Amino acid sequence: MRVLVWLVLMCACERGPEPGPPAMPQAEKDRAVEICRTYVARLCACAGDDAALREACDLARAQPEAVAMHLTILAGKGPKGQLAPEERALMESSLRKIVAACVRGDAELDPHKCPRK
Repeated sequence: MRVLVWLVLMCACERGPEPGPPAMPQAEKDRAVEICRTYVARLCACAGDDAALREACDLARAQPEAVAMHLTILAGKGPKGQLAPEERALMESSLRKIVAACVRGDAELDPHKCPRK
């Protein structure tokens, strides 16, 4: 039994750390900016006609700025410079959540009250 435990521990130690997810492609980063800008522009254009959308517009204005901040940090231009692989993965995950919120918000807009242009 001790030999079996020893073998399992030795195999686990030899594998090393698991690689993180692949880096976010530049095309995805470029789309992130455009998706959130388009959503905010559409939402805020409709907010003039619908008082309920005014508050949502004010809150959504921060999303493109948040995307830009994430991209700046991912490019290594943040206060820490280049990120460690774990930090990069967390930053990309956070960026994807912001973009998902933009996509969700855009999908929830009533196409009759707020048509796409």
